[in-house]
Amino acid sequence: LAARKPVDPDAHPDDVDVRFAPSVSPWLPVAVPAWVTEGVLRYLRGAELAYGAFDFAEDADGVWWFLECNQSGQFGFVEMDTGQPIAATIAEWLAADGLSADGCTNTATGAGC
Repeated sequence: LAARKPVDPDAHPDDVDVRFAPSVSPWLPVAVPAWVTEGVLRYLRGAELAYGAFDFAEDADGVWWFLECNQSGQFGFVEMDTGQPIAATIAEWLAADGLSADGCTNTATGAGC
């Protein structure tokens, strides 16, 4: 599940943190490029994290720039704007011990044994 919050077009180029940048736009669901998804999964496996809220900035050329991974990142405000079932998805994953049916693959990260 991913979302983006556009910054106003006349915002300063340094306004990459949408919590503080001028914007009246709501959070919107977004498709994540496959190479970004693969990088996120590699990061989670390498850091041995089961969950991470990743922050990216996208430049005018459409290039995604990794900013940070919050290992206990908040998501309620994104869920409220997008309607994405983030809390329910995490709850289902926790109820299943975070493993897929094979008992080996982390359903959130895709990491296997």
